[in-house]
Amino acid sequence: MAVKSLNETSEIREVPSILDLAPGANSLDEIWVAPTAFVDGIDFLQTGREVIHVMNTHASSPFTFTVKSIADPLKRTGDIGPYTLQAGEVCCFVLPFSGFKSTTGRITIVMSDNSVKVAVDRLPVLTNIV
Repeated sequence: MAVKSLNETSEIREVPSILDLAPGANSLDEIWVAPTAFVDGIDFLQTGREVIHVMNTHASSPFTFTVKSIADPLKRTGDIGPYTLQAGEVCCFVLPFSGFKSTTGRITIVMSDNSVKVAVDRLPVLTNIV
């Protein structure tokens, strides 16, 4: 198998900069994605505006995820994790560019089971907001 690359248009949620007073049905929902094969994980293009959510959807078992690292400018490496999520738990975090963004600009997250799903929210570029 291979790493599941998140589709930029259908699997990464673009957070609106201005919220409609009457948002359409499902327009604010998270997009949860499971890897094709958990040993390979998922990856996505990092722009620096991503908020990453990870959820264990299993009814009773804890599972883990690991954010894979690459060498930073000082040649340091160190994966984040494995981080354990109990059944039903969700966590949320933001990553720096250095040490995790691959040479192709991608972040890779590997899970211990397909019950672990990821949602990536991409924040808008905020300019001239009053």
